[in-house]
Amino acid sequence: MSYYYYNRSKKYTEKRFEETFDLSESNTQTFTNLEDNGNFNSMWAVVNVTHSVSNNTGFFTATAASGRLQESINTVSGHKYYLKAEMKTDSNQVGLRFAGTPLIFPQGTGEFEVVSGIIDGIFTGETTLRFQDLRESGWTQVQVRSVMVIDLTDIYGAGNEPSKNDFDSIISNVNDGEWFAGTVEQRTPFAQNEVVVYDGISLKSESKSSNKPLYGRNGVCFGDSVTEFGNYPEVIGDKTGADITNVGFGGARMSNHPSFGYGPFCMTKLADAITTGDFSQQIAEKDAGNGDDNTETLDRLMAIDWNQVDFITINYGTNDFASDIPLGTETDNGDTTYFGAINYVVQTIQSAFPHIEIIFVTPAWRWYDDNGIDADSTPNPGGNHLYEFVDTMISAAQKNKLPVLDLYRTSGINKYTASLYIPPTEEVHLNQKGYEHLGNRIGAFLNATL
Repeated sequence: MSYYYYNRSKKYTEKRFEETFDLSESNTQTFTNLEDNGNFNSMWAVVNVTHSVSNNTGFFTATAASGRLQESINTVSGHKYYLKAEMKTDSNQVGLRFAGTPLIFPQGTGEFEVVSGIIDGIFTGETTLRFQDLRESGWTQVQVRSVMVIDLTDIYGAGNEPSKNDFDSIISNVNDGEWFAGTVEQRTPFAQNEVVVYDGISLKSESKSSNKPLYGRNGVCFGDSVTEFGNYPEVIGDKTGADITNVGFGGARMSNHPSFGYGPFCMTKLADAITTGDFSQQIAEKDAGNGDDNTETLDRLMAIDWNQVDFITINYGTNDFASDIPLGTETDNGDTTYFGAINYVVQTIQSAFPHIEIIFVTPAWRWYDDNGIDADSTPNPGGNHLYEFVDTMISAAQKNKLPVLDLYRTSGINKYTASLYIPPTEEVHLNQKGYEHLGNRIGAFLNATL
């Protein structure tokens, strides 16, 4: 393994172990921003927003759920794309994404923030890059500028892409950290398995390589809105080296759900669909007409070859708790109780695909409501606490001889640390720091377990 230092001010490169060589030995890398109108020379296409452009900044205010700016862009399925922008919003429910992929959220400080993330391309051909407001009401103005989309797979090759943190640092040295359109060249010694120092900042490559414990393995993350709208599956991929697919569906439960647009996306119904190949229920209800369009996520789910999947994580329970689903007993098998739903899912999936390892992930701690009431001390209307759902998942996993990660008790998220991880207007959904924290915890558990 080689270790290099690069300091632009001194104009030389020094190899550790006291061997020196000329800067010309480092690589010249080409970086292309696929979003030519990222500085808003003109307004993007709009859906359900009022909008304007001024000083290379796009302004928009949603007028209905899922209001957004969007711009057509060409992607390649399976490629990894680095997305970056500056956003000014007072909400953490406004984010950046490709159609059908998880959103990258800001903190929502009311000041300009840099938001960035790595997203897997799910289409080959034209898709849309979106700034999307998930709020149902109470919309406020959002400002966006300096948008960048960079195809990391095209630059580094499949499996060698740097992590988000590494590329944040790399791109900060390209074009002196300024936004650019088109293509620029930058001399850079970054390569897989190297530790690089740019102007004194150490960058250890987190690119997926053979030294990652789960390199070459394929995983799928099931869950509710915490999974769908968070980037923790991406963080799991960075930490483990595995290729991860996010198939979270907001509002879904482990057990049954009677409402149109939600029932087919609960875990018991998904288990039926993936083992039979019959997604007719999901297709019929993929767009519930309430702003929650699951078309892209469903397309991603239906495209999975389950014979190539090595493991899945299942993270449900907070909606079962909030909806007063009965806990059930270990002899239950079906979708009317929480214990029964877990038993049913294990039996259904592993009978059809015995090679797939199932890892259960409990809900993390949450507020009971947005008035600062603690879920530890407050039961649901049926008299059950969230920790009882956690304990039921643990018992069901143990009954089925499967690993389970108790995030409720080990994530470090509690009423004293909540301000670090949960926005003040939220009960259960996390901010970017919270999702990264969850991804690191789950990734470490997977590395130690699989």
